[in-house]
Amino acid sequence: GVEIPLRVRVDHDAVDEALNAAFLTHWTAPPITAVPEAQREARLNISIGRDGTILKSQMSKFSGSHDLDQSIIEATAQVRKISVTLPSNFSKDSYDLELNFILLP
Repeated sequence: GVEIPLRVRVDHDAVDEALNAAFLTHWTAPPITAVPEAQREARLNISIGRDGTILKSQMSKFSGSHDLDQSIIEATAQVRKISVTLPSNFSKDSYDLELNFILLP
């Protein structure tokens, strides 16, 4: 099978891991052969509330591949909440981060 890593660059490890796990569970990537090489990366901005609810999400970089972008949008519709809450010492009401989706051969 094809392994598709999902990379997150932020520092709240438990939150990041829970978000990664949620997306890896719900994201069904298109076959890599269906996506041109120059269109294999997309980014999604996500805002997570204190209780782990996904407050909003928006594509910040479309890949150019309808199949890949649609697969990410469909996964986003299914991930409504993550399994952990924000750290109690986190000062804001929401935590914003960017997820990178990269199809690798």
